[in-house]
Amino acid sequence: MLQKKITVLVYLHNNMDTIEACISSIINSLSKVLKNIIVIDDGSIDGGGELLQSFGNIKIVRHGFIGIAKSINKLLAQIGDDDIVRINGDVIIKTEDWLEEFQKAAYANNQVGIVGARLLLADDRIETDGRNFINGIGYEERHLNLNAFKENGACKKQILEVDSVSSAFCYYKNEVIKKNGYFDENYFPLHAEDDDYCVTARKNNFSVVCNSFIQVYHFISVRTPTDLPIDKKYEDLEKII
Repeated sequence: MLQKKITVLVYLHNNMDTIEACISSIINSLSKVLKNIIVIDDGSIDGGGELLQSFGNIKIVRHGFIGIAKSINKLLAQIGDDDIVRINGDVIIKTEDWLEEFQKAAYANNQVGIVGARLLLADDRIETDGRNFINGIGYEERHLNLNAFKENGACKKQILEVDSVSSAFCYYKNEVIKKNGYFDENYFPLHAEDDDYCVTARKNNFSVVCNSFIQVYHFISVRTPTDLPIDKKYEDLEKII
């Protein structure tokens, strides 16, 4: 049984190849519950935004390219008391009862504030089961992501407390949003606002968990600039952990 009404925020930026499958995977599994699905088209130029016209039960917000954190922040004031599910347009949901699984983990106790999922690569290997910053071997992404590149079937499913989870598919309780406030836009054009938000939530006495019973395919079609050093993404996070 669902614990709380949700708003699903879909971030779209040049995800033409996956956006229809992404939206379909959301709608199909939410067919029996009240839906509030908002797609944020952040300056797409590949035609992905036009493909959304066939979906009559979603709200579409379009603007010029401003980046993911600022795009999400523009909608936060409109959600009221809803919990939020963030999903990127390059994600396709595999688990049918993902919302029940999200809320089961989120409301297991009052301390849980953010719940992530197991992200899979296209070949069914694991991209991440959440992230741990305190690992003794640095802040590069290949060290941060738990179970990275392992076979999906070889890793057990569990609900595990972690330092951070990817916002590519993630559940935020309303209490965390009210306490944390907006996502930090200063990481633009890099994508570390999700890690920062998890760290802030933990400083505000919430816990962050990854529920690997929830599984999605992440096609990682939006990339950060290649001329920036790989560890730049976590430079500011290191200062506050």
